[in-house]
Amino acid sequence: MAHLSELPNKINLSREDYLKVQQIYRGCALLGFVVVGALLSTLALTSTVRHERTAFILALIAFLCIAGTQVIFWIYTYPANQAKQLDYAARKLGRTSSTMGILSCY
Repeated sequence: MAHLSELPNKINLSREDYLKVQQIYRGCALLGFVVVGALLSTLALTSTVRHERTAFILALIAFLCIAGTQVIFWIYTYPANQAKQLDYAARKLGRTSSTMGILSCY
């Protein structure tokens, strides 16, 4: 949600200013265990409720949303964060797509 709400303020930043602003996210990778926990617990839930059709479908959708945000992150956002020469619009697109994926789960 944070990435989506900050987008209007960041969209017109120069490349250099955008890269400076992105430094506020240093250390956020330490929270990766939360995503792994969410994936594993949602997968366990999906497996547990597999005989209850509605609950299974909802749990599966939740799992796929979380997994989808990771696919978007590792394909677009992470490489863009690692390569300073990449166009910073790719970072915005990756973060916004990931955020939209998370929001669609709610």
